[in-house]
Amino acid sequence: MPFPLFRLYGLSAPLLLQYPDRMAVLLPFKYRRNQKAHLGPARLRIRPTAPVLVLFVVLALAACLPSCSNNPYPAASAGQTLYTALSEDPRTLDPAQVSDVTSGEITNQIYDALYQNSYLDRPYKVEPALAAAYPDKRVFYETVTENGVRNKVARMEYTFKLRDDIYFQDDPCFPGGKGRRVTAQDVIYSIKRLADPQVQSTGYWLVAGKIEGIDDFFKKAAAAGKADYSADIKGLQASDDRTLKITLTEPYPAFIYVMAMTYTAPVPHEAVACYNAPGRDGFSRHPVGTGAYRLKSWKRQHRIVLERNPTFRTEYYPATGAPGDMEKGLLLDAGKRLPLTDEIWYTIIPTVQPVWLLFLQGYLDASGIPQEQFDKVITKQLDLSPDFVRKGISLEIGNDLTTYYIAFNMRDPVLGRNKYLRQALSLAYDSDLFNQIYLNGRAVNAQGPLPPGVFGYDPSLKNPYKAHDLEKARELMVKAGYPGGIGGRTGRQLELTYDIGADSARAREQATFDMRCFEQLGIRMRLQVNTFSQFLERTIKGTFQMAGSGWSADYPDPENFLQLLYGPNAPPNPNHAAFSNPEYDRLYERMKTMDDGPERLAIINRMVAIAVGECPWIFNVHTPSYVLRHSWYKNGKNHSITGNYKKYLRIDPVARRAYWGREDRPDYKALIYAAVILVALALPAVVIKFRQRRR
Repeated sequence: MPFPLFRLYGLSAPLLLQYPDRMAVLLPFKYRRNQKAHLGPARLRIRPTAPVLVLFVVLALAACLPSCSNNPYPAASAGQTLYTALSEDPRTLDPAQVSDVTSGEITNQIYDALYQNSYLDRPYKVEPALAAAYPDKRVFYETVTENGVRNKVARMEYTFKLRDDIYFQDDPCFPGGKGRRVTAQDVIYSIKRLADPQVQSTGYWLVAGKIEGIDDFFKKAAAAGKADYSADIKGLQASDDRTLKITLTEPYPAFIYVMAMTYTAPVPHEAVACYNAPGRDGFSRHPVGTGAYRLKSWKRQHRIVLERNPTFRTEYYPATGAPGDMEKGLLLDAGKRLPLTDEIWYTIIPTVQPVWLLFLQGYLDASGIPQEQFDKVITKQLDLSPDFVRKGISLEIGNDLTTYYIAFNMRDPVLGRNKYLRQALSLAYDSDLFNQIYLNGRAVNAQGPLPPGVFGYDPSLKNPYKAHDLEKARELMVKAGYPGGIGGRTGRQLELTYDIGADSARAREQATFDMRCFEQLGIRMRLQVNTFSQFLERTIKGTFQMAGSGWSADYPDPENFLQLLYGPNAPPNPNHAAFSNPEYDRLYERMKTMDDGPERLAIINRMVAIAVGECPWIFNVHTPSYVLRHSWYKNGKNHSITGNYKKYLRIDPVARRAYWGREDRPDYKALIYAAVILVALALPAVVIKFRQRRR
């Protein structure tokens, strides 16, 4: 760690005991090395004067106590600065390539799309960001001839108007380093990047088959080995710098959500050309957007710092919100110019415990609750414990729009062709026990792909392959051709590989739990440990066999979850399982064009039933969020969808410094304990010395 995680003065005595050779510089020892031959390492012969020794150490500890501090930040950063943590560096800061929560958290603060998720309103909705207003929509019909048959098909046209005060952040890629005004052509350029095979975008699935002409653009670019950005796409037209028209191949009500994602955020072609030039380290490391913050510094495996964007558009804190927001103090900053903070410091901390310790000491403004700390923090009534309330810490419990699952690679010759085997593995898995051990019983046992809070979620659904029934699982193993885990044709034990995306003790522990469930069927499990970037690469390319995964909503529509099993969205798109079912795909294509209603619900129910029966996933859990915030952290509100929410937050630096003063003060008990221990250690030497003198 590049900064101290514990108070040195609280650990001085144990350090002296554990590392006397390293701490000897603090002590007035007269010592000489044992010159006699020996098999072990050289030892120190210490000839202390015990009273002097104890007095010196006690005085040294007392002297250092007032100056000792665990503060990992320079004093200059203590103003309107947010302190938060990430488990690892973002994989990329190119909005066309983002596919993980960590990268999305950073890029959402730097890039803005035409629309954004409303911060306070519930139910969730989008509102204009770079757009001047909501789009105009019209449905029209075209006559299309296919295979000699003329058909009239419905098209949908969106007309977007851009604000005239939007500028890219100042950056050396522009002449004179001054960011230029954003135009409708910039949005078209960014959408074309999604369909450029060389960009390797993880967001092409959002526009593929939806925007007229985008698929032809992709195919031509793939055939030529290079995209021609000067080529027109029928469905992407800019009549002037502020007017963008997008024509869809069919009505698609959720498209406005697509225009609220950073995948479609405008990026300047100057920055892409500049930082992707030979000898440069890539546009993915040099973001240039229109958001409230810009990248100030990035020290790998240590810290990312974002700073206020001085050319950010005029935008104000919302004046209205959801019921109860006023009572919670969430409207006190109504009408204030955004962003409210000057900098955001993201510190890279791979493990949970240091994050928790830094939060308790006030060096992180907010935190989740580690599983092993849950019972100490939350009472049986799901309230915050009195100790935390006295510290001024608050708790918010929310429903995350998330689904965790174990994906089977349907292209795998063993798992993909054997439905009985997949069903048996699902029956062997114990989600209830997983929930109790690792989530303190907080989660909902997932019966299907849709989480609570999304249209189509059915709380009465009972998945017949989620009952944790080992007897039935073993019967299905016989049908699968693997009685007792032994292949009927080969006589060999079945072996499966399980991928995880972190090399932490907790990740290995959870993976061990998962594999033990499957090993009860006589299967030999092999663990494949990856970094998160490697894991994403393997799932995107479909080179895994089984993998624990999850999905957080991009937008609050069931289509965002059901597309994860849509055949054409196979890797490198989000259908990492590469599941393909003709009936499911046909239903998906109907469902995505519909507004919520009874007919759409019936289609969703059938799609869920297909997914349950075919078992491309083991549906695990839907998790709630438990967020702790310090009293100086203002305007915090849980949001299940990743977004540009840091600009709404405010810090009370006076309250934070006061907390630091209380929590970072010297622990005089440690001094007393150290003195007692040292006296006890020195006493035998005093006795020995006294006896020697008497002789």
